[in-house]
Amino acid sequence: MRNMIQLLGGVAVAGVVAAGSTAFTAAGLAGDTAFTKVVGGGKLGLTVEGATVNYVIMLSDAGDADKISGIEFTLTGTGGATLDNATSTVTAAMTGGTPVGTPTLTCAYATSKWTCDTGSGNSATKHWLAPTGLTISVVGAVT
Repeated sequence: MRNMIQLLGGVAVAGVVAAGSTAFTAAGLAGDTAFTKVVGGGKLGLTVEGATVNYVIMLSDAGDADKISGIEFTLTGTGGATLDNATSTVTAAMTGGTPVGTPTLTCAYATSKWTCDTGSGNSATKHWLAPTGLTISVVGAVT
């Protein structure tokens, strides 16, 4: 009886392991997707140096979506290589449109994404109206 319980337990564990190994696989976003514009507050020309951008989300003031205060995005190394986000340095700059309050972007990596913004609570006083360009520069190690 003990051998039968061990066998059933082993089969159950093998089933969980097999299910777990396939349950979280997905194609994901293509690492070499070429972005020519980002929609959010209008069209935005995007230039990326030193990495590949997988997605970009425009950040705006909670009370006025026209006030663009930053961006959120994920990166991979060029050619699909894994970028070491912990040791990479990322800078971003918006161009065009109307800057209000001398906004500058400060970038930080946390929770699997990069965020570059004008700082907590600054979106109402430091932002861009209708920016036309965004440059993201990456200096980092590929693992």
